[in-house]
Order: sequence, then structure tokens, then C-alpha cells
Amino acid sequence: MMKTIRTFIETHRKILVLVVGITALLALLGAAALFFAESAADSPAIGEENARQLAFADAGISSLAAESIDMKHDIEQGEPVYQISFTTGDTRYTYRIKASDGTILQKERETASSQPTSTVPVQLSPDAAREKALADAGLTSADVTFTKTELDWEKGILVYDVEFIAGNTEYDYEVSADTGSIYGKSIKTYTPGGTNPTAQPTTSQISPNTSPTTQPTTGPIDPDTARQTALSDAKLTSSDVTFIKTELEYEDGIPVYEIDFYTPFHTYQYEIHAETGKILSREVEAHQTGNGNGGASPDKNSWIGVEQAKAIAANHAGLPLFDIVFYKTKLEEEDGYWIYEIEFRKNHREYEYEIDAVTGEILKYDSEWDD
Repeated sequence: MMKTIRTFIETHRKILVLVVGITALLALLGAAALFFAESAADSPAIGEENARQLAFADAGISSLAAESIDMKHDIEQGEPVYQISFTTGDTRYTYRIKASDGTILQKERETASSQPTSTVPVQLSPDAAREKALADAGLTSADVTFTKTELDWEKGILVYDVEFIAGNTEYDYEVSADTGSIYGKSIKTYTPGGTNPTAQPTTSQISPNTSPTTQPTTGPIDPDTARQTALSDAKLTSSDVTFIKTELEYEDGIPVYEIDFYTPFHTYQYEIHAETGKILSREVEAHQTGNGNGGASPDKNSWIGVEQAKAIAANHAGLPLFDIVFYKTKLEEEDGYWIYEIEFRKNHREYEYEIDAVTGEILKYDSEWDD
């Protein structure tokens, strides 16, 4: 009799424990459902499909043309974002879109290299390429020390990259491996007792389909004029700065002076067209003084906010804020500073800014022509 009673009590105890457990589980699930429902109400999302369509529309393609579509979820500055990548033709697009309202936070486009993959016969030997460069420089092999002879692709053209030194002058030649023509060259002469090179104007880039022609050895703008152009733009004088670089290089067939200098507070980098004197790009970076905002994440209430950062960049560029489409606004930590990265295009120029997230100081800016 007692055994039967114990069995009865034990069975009902198990049933009671099971009922209590199920009840608790249902309550937990209900609370979770309520929490997610409230979260969804507070932060409505446009949905993956709408995000995809926004990206396709901005890229100017139909959904049928998009291939290799990849969709990811991320959090940026406490906000949920969609990261969408897709390919059409030989171009790969990547978008970051704010999940709550569909704002395009960032977009990138990358086109696959068109470099030929077929084998191209090399008509010129390395020794012959070196002789072509020496003849153009008016030197002999006994006058120089070769530092590099290398076969490489340059804008789809197979060239020899030939570099050598004679005295305090460095020579860098690109010689067509097919025709032997001088495709491009750079000559840098270093001042005795110093480290600053003085660039000498050189030939312009020669089309691979034409025979080499004689080019003037001096251009309309000399290194001193290029430096003065940069100083005038920076509103500085030669006594305010220390020059660290003056070089003449070729970029896409265009002769360009690269002018670098610094003051106690900033470092400046300029690219100036060697024929017209036009400033092609400028970059200015403030020296870090150790008085920045720290590295440890500051109170968000102390941040100036992304809208204020955009306004600071627009004002510095001399452009109306309402007339700018920003394609990157991002808060991140860099070298112990919390900064806003701001990027936009206007009137065929690209602008990039790094702005202190607490003080609003412009730590670095860069602008260049978007040709």
C-alpha cells in the first residue's frame, strides 16, 4: 500500500515539474517575441529586397543584369546596415545601405583589369633596352650603375623598366619591349650635400603605335615655379616650409611635378601639371600633437556628429552643403583618434576629409580631379 502511494506521489511530482517548466518556457518565448516586436517597431528595416533594388537603381542596372549577388548584415555607428555586392560584366559593385531608411552610406565600383593575357612576342632584349635608355640619356655603360632592368606591363603595353644612377642623378626609363621606343622617363638630380631632388623635365609618354619623336628637354614650368604654385595655394612662403620632395613623374602620359613640404603643424603633398601649372591634386595632413580625443571610445554626447562633420568639410571646400552628394561618411578610430571620414565628388573633383570626431578639427584633406 505504501509503495503504491509513493509511486502515485512521485508520478504527480514529475508531472508538476514538467508543467511548471513548460509554463516558464512559454513565458520566456512570449517575452522574447514582445521584445523583438518592440525592437522592430523602434527600428523598422526596409528589407533585403528593397535594399538590393536601391543598389541596382543607383548602379543604373536591372536586377536581371546583376550576378554573384552577396548580401550581408552589419552594424555601423549603432545602426543596422545592409552590405550588398554584385557583378555586372567586368565590374564589381559594393554598397552599404542604412537598413532603417535606405540611405546609401557608401558605394564602391571596381573594374577588372583589361591587361592582355595572351603571350606577346618580345622583340627587344634587356641589353638592347639598356642601350636605348643610355643613348637617350647621352651616357655609356661605363658612366652609370644599373639598379633595375625588369619586364613589366604599363597600361597594357609590355615595357622594360630600366633604372640607373650616374653621379647624383637617378634615371628611370620605360622602353617599349616591342619597338624600342622610349615610352616614358624620369630624371631626378639630388642637390650635393642635401636630400631634396631637383626634377628635370623629360619627354612625354609616347604612344606605342607611333615612332619616337624628339621632345624638348625643358618644359614651360620649371621646378621653382611648381614649388611656388604649391606655396601660393597653401598660402605659405618658402621661409615657412621645409621641402622634402620635388620630382617630375609621368602619370598616364602627363608630366606631373610631385611637391612635398611640411611646416611645424602640417604636411603638404601636391601634384602639379608640368606643362600648364594646374594643381591636379593636393593633400594636407595635420601633425598629431598627442592632444587628440584619446583612442578609448569617448562619450557619444561629446562627438560633433556626422552632419556637423559634413558641414565642416563642405565649408572648407567652399561648396554649399545642400548641393553635395556624400558617398562615404564613417566614424572610426585611427592612430588613437576617433575621426569622421567624409568623401564626396563635385564639379569633376574628388574630396576626402578626416575630421576629429570631438573637436571638429580637419586632420587631413585631399582633393583631386576626377578625370
